[in-house]
Amino acid sequence: MREITRAEAVARRLAAHHLTAPLYGEGAVERALPLGVQDSPPGMGEAALFCRVGDLAPGWVEEAVASGTLCRCWSFRGAPYLFPAAQRGLFLGALCAQEGEEWIYAYPGFAPVAARLGLGADRLLPLLCRAAEELPAPVTGKAELDRQLADRMAPRLPAWVREGWEGPSLYGPDQRLGEAAVSFLLRACALEGHLVLGPRQGRSPLFWPGDWGRERLAPTDPALSGEPGRRELARRFLALYGPATEGEFATFLGCCPRQGRRLWALAEEVGEPVTFLGHRALALAEGDCPSAPRGVQLLPPYDPYLYGGRRWLCEEGLAGQLWKTVGNPGALLRDGVAVGWWRGKTSGRNWSVQLMGSPLSPGEREAAVAWLERYAAFRDLRLKAVAWPE
Repeated sequence: MREITRAEAVARRLAAHHLTAPLYGEGAVERALPLGVQDSPPGMGEAALFCRVGDLAPGWVEEAVASGTLCRCWSFRGAPYLFPAAQRGLFLGALCAQEGEEWIYAYPGFAPVAARLGLGADRLLPLLCRAAEELPAPVTGKAELDRQLADRMAPRLPAWVREGWEGPSLYGPDQRLGEAAVSFLLRACALEGHLVLGPRQGRSPLFWPGDWGRERLAPTDPALSGEPGRRELARRFLALYGPATEGEFATFLGCCPRQGRRLWALAEEVGEPVTFLGHRALALAEGDCPSAPRGVQLLPPYDPYLYGGRRWLCEEGLAGQLWKTVGNPGALLRDGVAVGWWRGKTSGRNWSVQLMGSPLSPGEREAAVAWLERYAAFRDLRLKAVAWPE
């Protein structure tokens, strides 16, 4: 069984994430997003693309979402993702639960709502999907979306459910119980293609109902639908995050164990068993290992390169600083391994940055400042000051 070293894993991950050289020209964004990019907190998807696409223009992402070139929708782990609209089969349909599998986005908090109503996801989800299709126009704001969908579902519910549906929520004074049920099941509704997130209005996106969204999004690529889409999903995961285990794959998807096993069987078809850091895992059978670039790189918070909080991607003792429950910082890489972190503070158009962690040489500081200045200009800011680690 082939053994993969840490250095090889780092080099392959850098190359797979297109962090060894920027992409340019037609199709660059699509190539930069083999597994999409999480767009939460707002703006993090655009920041990750900035690191990979050399000629990305400010504002292009929202324009692409508005035009239907890019799709923004809840996907892996229930998080908002950006991905090529033509690949919806891979990012949405491939994640749909099959018979006997729990819907991955019926969170534990949904259970007491279902118990109070006396109806589960199997009865409520079809009604929600129908209601989403019937929305006459896009909706602004998540709370308003929940309200409108709950109103449309109410007449179709059994009479003995409606009183509870209109009653107070378990999760806040300004929400009905029916709105809470809708909120928990929206992600499953989106996976079935009945709802997508449109361009942002401030920090909140529009919500496009099914017919409205399908009229605007690029046609779905049939080669990435059904079983081919699920197999391609497994292949891309191994390309970006291998060597990996079944548990890591299921965690990335956010699915129940049974669905994870079903999809991992496809990964076993496209990958090969390897050993990595003393454990068995799967990786893609690829050619020569790419050469890892030397020097420092900066990545924005929540960049997909760092997904998973893997300790082998950082120097000892840094994991707790890089991967937090909320409020992750940006990362400072040296030769592909995180050796520090950074945070920025904005005052008007002025932007100040503090770097922490490993001290930097004069040449490394120069490279870091060059990246920060480019990123500041991209955000229409002016880099005012940089505080360096001692």
